[in-house]
Amino acid sequence: MAIPYGKYLLERKLTEGGMAEIFLAKPGPDFTLDRKGPIVVKRLFSHHSSEAEFVRMFLNEARLASRLKHPNIVDIFDQGEIGGTHYLAMEYIAGEDLRGIAQRSDELNKRPPLPVVCRIIMDMLLGLHHAHTLPDESGRPLGLVHRDISPQNVLVTYDGVVKVIDFGIAKATQSRENEQTQAGLIKGKYAYMSPEQTRSGQLDARSDVFSAGIMLWELITWRRLFKRGTDLATLVAVTEEPAPSMILLNPDVPKELDEIVLKSLAMEPKDRWDSAKAFVDALQAFVNKAGWDASREALGRFMRELFYNKIIQQQSQARAAAIAEERASAASMRQAGKPGAAPAPVINKELRATMPLQVINPAMAAAARKARQQLDAAAAGKPAPPTTAAAAPEPAPRGLPSSAKSLDAAPLPPTPSSASLPLEPMSARLRSPLLTSIPPTSATSSRSSGQSQGPVSQPPASAASSLSLSRSDPNVGGEKGLSSRTIAPPATTDSQKRVILAVLLGVVIGVLAVLMLQIFGRRH
Repeated sequence: MAIPYGKYLLERKLTEGGMAEIFLAKPGPDFTLDRKGPIVVKRLFSHHSSEAEFVRMFLNEARLASRLKHPNIVDIFDQGEIGGTHYLAMEYIAGEDLRGIAQRSDELNKRPPLPVVCRIIMDMLLGLHHAHTLPDESGRPLGLVHRDISPQNVLVTYDGVVKVIDFGIAKATQSRENEQTQAGLIKGKYAYMSPEQTRSGQLDARSDVFSAGIMLWELITWRRLFKRGTDLATLVAVTEEPAPSMILLNPDVPKELDEIVLKSLAMEPKDRWDSAKAFVDALQAFVNKAGWDASREALGRFMRELFYNKIIQQQSQARAAAIAEERASAASMRQAGKPGAAPAPVINKELRATMPLQVINPAMAAAARKARQQLDAAAAGKPAPPTTAAAAPEPAPRGLPSSAKSLDAAPLPPTPSSASLPLEPMSARLRSPLLTSIPPTSATSSRSSGQSQGPVSQPPASAASSLSLSRSDPNVGGEKGLSSRTIAPPATTDSQKRVILAVLLGVVIGVLAVLMLQIFGRRH
């Protein structure tokens, strides 16, 4: 899900460096961009936004990049500040940096061919030459120096296009407005610096030529040139150790190519190529003479072979994202096309922990009271009240207490909570009799008091039919689905007294029996 960030939407994080993080992004709904395809937002880390030196380098990159327009330099087209954090917006490069290319080549044991290596370095030098010769507003050359040419700052697309990135510490040596490097402060990666850069000396385009020569030497020999075990040892090697011939490490390297590379790595700037363009011309002349295919198409083929699986995966992800976006857009349009249509409510479908409660309606209550009157009359041995033919008395369910009072004198019981009603299968609920749940205390009091149950009868058919409606009729009050049990009418006040007396009498008799057994046991 894209995250709004000013006028852009950040889709996902691509990578991060020493002072900034990079996101794949796209323009927001209220921002129109005069370019197609995805873009990249480079955002300065929030903890660096309060440090003047980092902010200065970041803004320096934005200021210089706004004037650097070349096919071999990444295009930065916007910069700003949001919430105290600075950002740059630039073109998205579908490819890999030279460090990633070297790592992948090691994994597959497939080194880049020499013509492909020459193509990468030549295109990189063309971009650097454009930066080196960039003039200011008055037409004077700025004398721009990148100062951080390294594998991490050179990108190669899957189509074979080379891009130089990260002019954050670039320095316009001839501009009065740009401050000089502080004494003792070295900027850049030590293993790719020029000797004068390690000494904090005066820099010009030939410093970048030296760094480019290091990268070409390493790509041809597949070894590190000045990298040592510690930073100090690396700086000493750059400053004092001359570069050895590549032929010593790879006898297949042509002698003419070896001489071109070694000239770029001369210890003194005056002994190197005068400019990046002179370096390019020398390499191009050699490639033409050797008959090598150092075209961008050859570089693109090598990249697609090296990263075939990754390209397929990225294409699949892009198609899936496009399909999801189209579906979301179509659904939004359909919803918007309905007049007065409101968003569909979100229904939280949760399984019930228990069955819903049973609610007794007045008709059911009346039928139950009438049936109970008949049961009480039969239990007392009195003639039953006159009833209609349709409501003739029937035998009552077994287990009903004979001493229960009429429901007319007692209110209906309160509705029990759903948590107290156990779940049962639907088949069991259909087989249950209408009134099956009988208070245990009623039955116990009847047995302990010795009272006979007397003749019992079933409730009238009208009462049974009325009660049975509560299980199937959706019009009966309450929620759908009833409990597997029906609560029996409560005992009256007199019945409760008799039950209590019977229980107390039973307890007293039990205690006396235990005492008598203990006494007789001691005597014998």
